[in-house]
Amino acid sequence: MFELIFEKYIPEFEAVLEHFGEELAGIRTGRAKPSLVENLVAEVYGSRMQIRELSSISAPEPNMLIVRPWDQNVIKDVEKAIASSSLGLNPSIDGDVIRIKLPDLTQERREQLIKVLREKLEQSRISLRHWRDKIREEVQEEAKKGEMPEDEKFRGLEELDQKTKEYNLKLEAMSEEKEEEIRGV
Repeated sequence: MFELIFEKYIPEFEAVLEHFGEELAGIRTGRAKPSLVENLVAEVYGSRMQIRELSSISAPEPNMLIVRPWDQNVIKDVEKAIASSSLGLNPSIDGDVIRIKLPDLTQERREQLIKVLREKLEQSRISLRHWRDKIREEVQEEAKKGEMPEDEKFRGLEELDQKTKEYNLKLEAMSEEKEEEIRGV
């Protein structure tokens, strides 16, 4: 019975890992990568859209990004989204493209990025705890109804804690790898 309940929530646990991976891609290390700005959201056409849905993004040089909106009417909105992000970037419009020159990473900036990384890690841990608690409630409810024996309930809750710990370790490993990347550049 517990396995059926947990199986139902595996996609949610995996989604937390996937989302954290996307968040990590948006944290800058030494080289300019399109993933740094592609998930930023711009207010255009009366709605919110990611920059990757509005333009092509390239990195022609190690410290330069070029964002080329497909519709020139949104170039100011895309520039505003980049400038107002927490990335500390200073975009400039150059004709029909937006140029983003990435400043060299100072030790102070590296520490700021690591702080942002740790905040995103904690948000992901909170998401995992949320799903763990949801499963725990469902298991408790099944046991209360008498549809799950007590020993299976306790075995299931132990297994749930173990699975949650495994996913937390995966998040931790991803975070440590990114932190090394930030420090080592």
